[in-house]
Amino acid sequence: MSQALLQTDAATYQRLALLLTSAVEARLDALLAVDPGLRVTPHRWLCQPATANTPTAINQALVKLDFLHQLGLADWDTSGLNANRRKRLAHRARHRTSQAIGRYAPAKRYPLLVAFVLETYRDVLDAVLTMFSDYWAGAQRKAQREHEAHLLAIRQVRETALRVFAQVARTVVNEKIPAELVREAVFEAIPRERVEQALQTYYALSDTRLDSPLAFLLRRYTHLKQFSAGLLRQVSFTSAFAGDHFAEALALVVDCRPAPGASCQRMRRPTSLHPPGRALCTRSKRRNGCLMSYACWPPCVSDCARATCSCPAHANTSTWNAT
Repeated sequence: MSQALLQTDAATYQRLALLLTSAVEARLDALLAVDPGLRVTPHRWLCQPATANTPTAINQALVKLDFLHQLGLADWDTSGLNANRRKRLAHRARHRTSQAIGRYAPAKRYPLLVAFVLETYRDVLDAVLTMFSDYWAGAQRKAQREHEAHLLAIRQVRETALRVFAQVARTVVNEKIPAELVREAVFEAIPRERVEQALQTYYALSDTRLDSPLAFLLRRYTHLKQFSAGLLRQVSFTSAFAGDHFAEALALVVDCRPAPGASCQRMRRPTSLHPPGRALCTRSKRRNGCLMSYACWPPCVSDCARATCSCPAHANTSTWNAT
């Protein structure tokens, strides 16, 4: 068994021979030396997973990505290393101490570290995207809850203000009170402070800046910008599907957004965005041609179209009929 393992390690080392130059081997050996700034070896530091979903934790993960980038991963040719073999070697490297790996023979040590670096990069990248997604979803939930609490507070304050205005109105329309004594009668029935508070409430209700959860989400911008720049610098985002015309369809949805209460804008059906072999989907002949009839778009764009379409004809319709 030991002889077979030695032969496997030698074969793996031979497949990575072109990659393992003296410069690459030096960078790999540096992973096993204690870093004064980290106070541990980079190997052990990279093995430490994120323990919290915070901007600080995301930034720490982005630092790890940057560190791995500097090792020159983009230029590594590891096509000769089987994926399952790579994962097995990486698993072994994570469960060995840096000192133990350092005592291995080069034919065993360097393939182990190469696999460890590759798999760690993938794992850290997945962790960064997961943490960002969870953080963003959590921020949206908090903004939604704050918005709902704000609306509840507004309803309660509105009821109080309406009662004050109703009492003022009853005093004003009371014909038994002379006109020159109306002001005095109002303040006798209602303290001046309550009337002023009701007026301030009315002016606050006319402020539409907090009518959307996005206004409360904006409060978390200072937290988002702590890691957003590093995230965009370290991670390249591309379309998940090639040739699906998603960007064009999404731009079309934005351009076709009608004014509130207006009818849908009519245009020629974008047949160029229709996937081959898929039947076009429309609503009915009566509604054919409006924005909602373009179900040949990707599902997420169709959802945007459904939300964008604000004409009364489609207010309560959600069924799509294949034609």
